[in-house]
Formats: sequence, structure tokens, C-alpha cells
Amino acid sequence: MKYWMTCALSLLITVGACLMMFILKYHVIDKEDELKAIHAQIREDSRAIHMLEAEWATRNDPDRLAKLITSETAWQPLAAGQIQSEEDLPVKAAPVPRSKPQFNPDPEVQP
Repeated sequence: MKYWMTCALSLLITVGACLMMFILKYHVIDKEDELKAIHAQIREDSRAIHMLEAEWATRNDPDRLAKLITSETAWQPLAAGQIQSEEDLPVKAAPVPRSKPQFNPDPEVQP
């Protein structure tokens, strides 16, 4: 009787281990599929970022922007006579205080 119990228990453990391996195998396959989908999304996003950077570079071209500004607005580039040096700017004097501030080193003594 004891021999049959050992065989049955061994068979049960073996079937349980096979079942767990089967389940684990399909969990791994599902995770691999998820990983492939994530990698595909990363590649797609990478391509989209590359395209956006290329579009930004063409739209941000200084020559193109200068042409757009002059054609769409009344703005014109600065002439040499419009630029002044720092020495040519007027200097604003600091305001003169009305009275000299009093300093009292001893707060106990009132003036």
C-alpha cells in the first residue's frame, strides 16, 4: 500500500510540475509578445521624433524665417544707424534721499 501511495504522490507532483511549466511557458510567450510590441512602439516613436526634428530644422531655418518676417509683417532688419553703444545711452541719476538716515546703536536711548 505504501508503494502505491508513493507512486501516486510522485505522479501527482510530476503532473503538477508539468502543468506549472506549461503555464509558465505561455506566460513567458505573452511577455515576449508584449516586449516585441513595446520595441515596435519605441521604433515608431523614434521615427516620428526624427521626422519632427527634421521638420523643425527646416521650419526654423533663419533665412526662411527672415523671408517670412519681411513678407508677412512691416518689420525690416535693423539698419546700422539704429544701433547705439552703451556710452550713447542717457544715464539716469539715482534719487537723492530727503534726509540722512539716523543710526541708533543703543535701542534703550531715544534721541
